[in-house]
Amino acid sequence: MRLRSTPEVIGRPFTAPAGTPPEILRIYREAFKKVSEDREFLAEAARAGFEINFVAGDEVLRIMREVLNAAPSVVKIFAQFFKFD
Repeated sequence: MRLRSTPEVIGRPFTAPAGTPPEILRIYREAFKKVSEDREFLAEAARAGFEINFVAGDEVLRIMREVLNAAPSVVKIFAQFFKFD
C-alpha cells in the first residue's frame, strides 16, 4: 500500500538537477517551507481551490528511495492494478 500512496503523499515535488549545490537546495527548501506556512498565501490558495500540503525535501527523498528500491515482484503486482498516464 505504501507504493500506491506515494503520489498522494508527495504530490508534485519541486526537484533540482543532480549536482545542485547544497546551499541552493537549502535556500529552496527554506523558501518552500516558509511559503507553506504563510497565512496570506494559504488563504489565497484556498480561495483558488488549492490545498497546500508541505512535505519536506528529506521526507520526499526518503519516500522516493523506498519506491525506487521496492522489490521487482512488488512493482509487478502493483503495475497489474494501477495505471498512470
